[in-house]
Amino acid sequence: MRPDWTVRKIKDFTKVMSGGTPRTSVKEYYDGGEIGWITPADLTGYDKSTIAKGKRNITELGLRSSSAKLLPTGTVLFSSRAPIGHVAIAEQELATNQGFKNILPSEFHDPKYLYWYLKSIKQEIELKASGTTFKEISASEMGEIEIVLPPAGEQRRIAAVLDKAKCLIDQRRQLIAKLDELVQTTFLHMFGDISTNPRDWPIKEFNYFASIDTKMINDFQNYAEYPHIGIDSIEKNTGKLLGYRTVAEDNLTSGKYLFTPEHIIYSKIRPYLNKVAVPNVFCKQKVQRIAAKSAEACRSVFY
Repeated sequence: MRPDWTVRKIKDFTKVMSGGTPRTSVKEYYDGGEIGWITPADLTGYDKSTIAKGKRNITELGLRSSSAKLLPTGTVLFSSRAPIGHVAIAEQELATNQGFKNILPSEFHDPKYLYWYLKSIKQEIELKASGTTFKEISASEMGEIEIVLPPAGEQRRIAAVLDKAKCLIDQRRQLIAKLDELVQTTFLHMFGDISTNPRDWPIKEFNYFASIDTKMINDFQNYAEYPHIGIDSIEKNTGKLLGYRTVAEDNLTSGKYLFTPEHIIYSKIRPYLNKVAVPNVFCKQKVQRIAAKSAEACRSVFY
């Protein structure tokens, strides 16, 4: 670590505040409210780094009647239970329910830098959680979290680099979606609508091109360094392998499918029905092992 960088506990450079919930049975606490009130559910699937409003607002009366506090712009919201680890930055003054530990602005940290830092140590924070009904991080535990703090200018530079990286990732996802749409459009242009078959193409049953191969292997002695693939290892729509462990690393004992270049992996469970790949690996049992009749048929069935 550079000499001008420091490691400090959150409690040593800013304050951590919890939120609260006005009594839901009192309409005056919610109806006509203009104060943004954020819950962890509002951040589920939320992809932006800042937030101003949730699904519900509260009134000034509702704010005063509960333990919710009006948080300043730039406060870093960290969901502390159900689930732990959602992060966002207050785009304006707002409040949260008790499912957050909120880190107030300070002269020592850049909100966007802290946003990225907390996202990067989510698993570490989860390990510090306690509770019987569900795990939760308390305000005192949150305050004990150590943060690496470069000088302010360096914090902003790091945050800007990570923002740019996320933007590139988002653009790539959009490009993949457009390419997938292009593939489908091209397919329709070349072959027409399969359901109506306007070009009167000959129709064959699936078994003409391929079959479902149900044979499994239990003896893994000669396959120790082979990849062991789970459905979560396959990128949707592309068939790209995102990462895997080897047969030896997973210490396989139960039967698994062995896939060769003549086989196609096709997921048979929801929500992964559009995950298809043509690898040379072992795979779990929650897939169909499709054996094509030829190399050409293998690629055709894959697409």
